[in-house]
Amino acid sequence: VEIISEAGSTLTFHIPWPEGAFCTGSFGEKRMSGEIGELPTTAGETIRIVKHSQSDSRGA
Repeated sequence: VEIISEAGSTLTFHIPWPEGAFCTGSFGEKRMSGEIGELPTTAGETIRIVKHSQSDSRGA
């Protein structure tokens, strides 16, 4: 999923995957777990949210 922040605020979203989510944006890279995720955003940035993979070397 790609989200473009128009205003720059806290992004709150549902995490549909039991494995959690792997997120990238101006905040860097972050692995999230649980049902709800929250990320800081800045106006104009693109945030990417994908299913986290246990074999994913980008971080746990």
